[in-house]
Amino acid sequence: MDIKPYLVFISIFVSVLAVQTDQISAKRGQKVILPCTAPSNDRVTTVEWRRTEMDTEYVLSYRNSKYDPTEQSSCFSKRVELQDEQMKNGNVSLVLKDVRTNDSGTYESRITQKDKNDKKTHHLDGEPICIFQLSVAAASDQHQGTKQGESKDTGAKNGRFGSTVCQMVVVVVCSLFSAWLVL
Repeated sequence: MDIKPYLVFISIFVSVLAVQTDQISAKRGQKVILPCTAPSNDRVTTVEWRRTEMDTEYVLSYRNSKYDPTEQSSCFSKRVELQDEQMKNGNVSLVLKDVRTNDSGTYESRITQKDKNDKKTHHLDGEPICIFQLSVAAASDQHQGTKQGESKDTGAKNGRFGSTVCQMVVVVVCSLFSAWLVL
């Protein structure tokens, strides 16, 4: 039995997974932005952000042009919002204020989109469109943080460059491995 096709599939699958998760680092008390954009220009009607470690509660749920706090975890109450409630250009980025060490974890965003004919093009039950691994430094590490006069915002810039380079290396290595297997 030739296992090369299976190995090619596995290496491509691993490279795709590696590209989808971004690492973000923050210090306690900062405001963090988890940048996320809808995959198409269709109208976003629902946005849900969840932590994978939480079974049923949301970090944020936005439906019918308003926040829905009914199933929101109390630990995120009044600390989260969308960066742009109008979701212009598909911007469904999450803003997390006053981060705490227990905010560390994996965050996923799912959306519902509808096209011009009101047909759903993406649904909440599907795969997440963005995945982030947030790491918040403990209070003892906080003193190394922001200098006076610097912004306390983090997220889109902090921690992503190294992650992106690492992901590119994984994709290149997996691609080279796949090419080698096919030959």
